[in-house]
Amino acid sequence: GEAVEHFWLGGVHHEKGVFYGTLANDPDVVKGHEYGEAVSVKASEISDWMYAHDGVLVGGYTMRLLRKRMSPSEREAMDRELKIRVE
Repeated sequence: GEAVEHFWLGGVHHEKGVFYGTLANDPDVVKGHEYGEAVSVKASEISDWMYAHDGVLVGGYTMRLLRKRMSPSEREAMDRELKIRVE
């Protein structure tokens, strides 16, 4: 339909220009999808990405912005949960 929402994918792999993974968050706006569902997305539809290299976040620009807007205690909690460094 007309609804647009960003999703996080886990267990991602790539084949012939398409990324495959499972939804790693519960949809709020888009109906008909659920956490853990297998999905595919074209590279041209990706708005953000991230991975860890040697324990440091690479990419993750949405996460960096959200983290910047958090209180110090929220940021500390997120950092503990992520188990990677955001520099």
